[in-house]
Amino acid sequence: MIVTNYYLIGNFTLSSSWIAIIVAFAVAYSLVRMLFNAQSANRFADQFFIVLIIWKLSVVVTDAPLILQAPMSVIYFNGGLFGFCLGIIYVFVKLWMNIRRGNVTKEQLDSMMYGVILMQAFYQVGMASLNDGPLYARLATIVIFLALLLLTVWRIRKKTAVSNQEPLLFAAAHLFAASFQPAGYWNGALLITLLIVGFWMLVDYLTEKGIRRK
Repeated sequence: MIVTNYYLIGNFTLSSSWIAIIVAFAVAYSLVRMLFNAQSANRFADQFFIVLIIWKLSVVVTDAPLILQAPMSVIYFNGGLFGFCLGIIYVFVKLWMNIRRGNVTKEQLDSMMYGVILMQAFYQVGMASLNDGPLYARLATIVIFLALLLLTVWRIRKKTAVSNQEPLLFAAAHLFAASFQPAGYWNGALLITLLIVGFWMLVDYLTEKGIRRK
C-alpha cells in the first residue's frame, strides 16, 4: 500500500509506514517469543535491527556526495530500498555462516521465517488500515494477510517445521494481494518478500545438502 497519511504522536509526526513497522515488529516479536522461546525471539529481533542499521548507514553508499558535504545528514537520510535489500543480503550471508558453525538450530531458523511472515502480515494489514486508497484494495489486502496470519499461527502451534511450502505460500499471498494494490507488483514490500523467500529457500537447501553429505 502507498503512504498517504501522517500521524502526530506527541511531538513527533510519523508516517503510516513507520507506525505499521513498529507495531508489526512488536507483535511479531511477542508472538515468536510466545510460540517459540525467548532465544528465538531475540535472534529474530537481532536480525531485524541489523537490517535497520545497514539500511540507515547505507546512505553513505547511495548518497556519498551529500554525506561528504554534510556528514551529519546521515542522521536524517537512509539508503532506501537498496539499503534495506543490502541489509537482508548481509543477514542471510551471516545466517548461513552461523548455520555452518552450528550456532543456529533448525527451530531458530524456522522461527525467523515465521517471524518475517507474521511481521509482513501485520505490516500489510496496518498499511491498509492507516492509509487511504481504493476500498477493494484495502479490504483485499486485509483479508489476504489476515488469512495468512491465522494460517501461520496455526502451523506454528502444530509445531510444523518450515519447508518450501510456507515461504512459497507467503510469496504467493503477497503477489495476489499486490494485484489489488495501487502500486501493483512494482513495490518495495513485495520485492523484500520475494528476496527473503528466495534467500531463505537457498539457505535451507544448502543446509539440507550439508546434512545429507554428513
